[in-house]
Amino acid sequence: MPTFGTVRGQFVLDVIDGPDADSAPDLVTATGTVSFRASVGALGNVGNTPNPVSVIRSVITGVLDPQGYLCTPLSDGATPGARGVQLLATDDPENAPAGWVWTVDYNLYSPDGTRLDEPKSHDIALPAGAEVWLTTVIPSEAAQGAIPLPQAEALAAAALGAAIAAREAAQDAEESAEESAASAWKAAQDLAVIKQELAEHYVRTDQVMIGIDTDGVPYFGHNIPFENAVPLLTDEDGVPYLML
Repeated sequence: MPTFGTVRGQFVLDVIDGPDADSAPDLVTATGTVSFRASVGALGNVGNTPNPVSVIRSVITGVLDPQGYLCTPLSDGATPGARGVQLLATDDPENAPAGWVWTVDYNLYSPDGTRLDEPKSHDIALPAGAEVWLTTVIPSEAAQGAIPLPQAEALAAAALGAAIAAREAAQDAEESAEESAASAWKAAQDLAVIKQELAEHYVRTDQVMIGIDTDGVPYFGHNIPFENAVPLLTDEDGVPYLML
């Protein structure tokens, strides 16, 4: 089945201050319509069930409500219904051709009936399931056939954010591995130090080590039968010593 996104917008005008407490310009709602037309004549949706379907281009027109919000019209085509207009997603992988966009045309008026020259027509991409506010994608100088710079920058920023997150995750994994290796290396070094200290303290064969004091120096007991003593090693001179 085809996938869709939603386009939203609100349009107001700033006019000379009216009879209120301040002297700031007033904001009044615009009236009129906003139309959307695909940049291709027809789309083939090969994943549609029960069979592939061709979507022929038509103009889809939304209307503004009394608050200036873009709405889907009721069946009469003029009365505002639900806010927002649903359109085919431009990134649906089952649609052919790929890489098409929606062209947005504005037909807006001031409260006195004067037609507004702005915004100019422009193109937008509409990802599946997304909500796109026209305010965020209207370019200062619209260019036909191109995604407006604000939207392109937003898409690029999202891609950059995903890349940064992936890089940080990889760095965290690398740092964790390095910390584990460093801990293992330190444990091996500590064990080597203890072994060295034990090797430097020679004992008789009727002694066994019974502990290590707070300074790390091993100490020994004498009143233990020889047969219960721990096995001892001897150095090159034949002197026995205890080894961990």
